Amino acid sequence: MIKSDFLYGKLSKNILFFLLNNGENYLTLIAKKLNINYSALWKHVNKFEKLGLIKSERKGRIRFVNLTPKGILVANHLKEIYELIK
Repeated sequence: MIKSDFLYGKLSKNILFFLLNNGENYLTLIAKKLNINYSALWKHVNKFEKLGLIKSERKGRIRFVNLTPKGILVANHLKEIYELIK
């Protein structure tokens, strides 16, 4: 079982908001834009997939990720929360 409290971490928030604002992207680009290493991003993506927030698809050698409808809903709620506590 995955604890959902990791959703409130800065990296989790940044990944979700990046996908919310930019749509489908490939992992290497996301890691570069967020200035994080690929393995840290991959660990989060795996957790998000298990929670049903992200779907990933391999296209050739590149893995693309995108928010699911549930992921969009969660990301929007988190965004509202962060805007309220600013």
